Amino acid sequence: MAGRQPDPGFTSLPVIRDVDHLVVRSFGRYLDSERLIATVLKDDMASTKLTHIKVFTVMDTCRSCGGFVLPRLKLDFPDAQFSVTYLKPYQAV
Repeated sequence: MAGRQPDPGFTSLPVIRDVDHLVVRSFGRYLDSERLIATVLKDDMASTKLTHIKVFTVMDTCRSCGGFVLPRLKLDFPDAQFSVTYLKPYQAV
C-alpha cells in the first residue's frame, strides 16, 4: 500500500463529533488503515464484478470506519453482498 495515492472519497471524511464531546479536532486521515484498505480494494477490484465483500476485524468498527468508509465502499460496489464480522465491541474513550 506504500506509495498509493489516497482516494479523495475516503480521505475527505467529515470530522466526527458526538453530543457529549464537542471538541472539534481536524486531522488528516491519510494513514487510516480503513482508508488504505478501502482504496486498495476499490482500485484493485474496479474491473471485477464482486458478489461478496466480507470484512473481518478483531474490534468493532469505529465511527469513522463503520459510519463512513464501509458504507462508502458499499456504494462503490452496489451489487455485492456486504458483511462485517468482529470479535470485540469498540469502546471509544
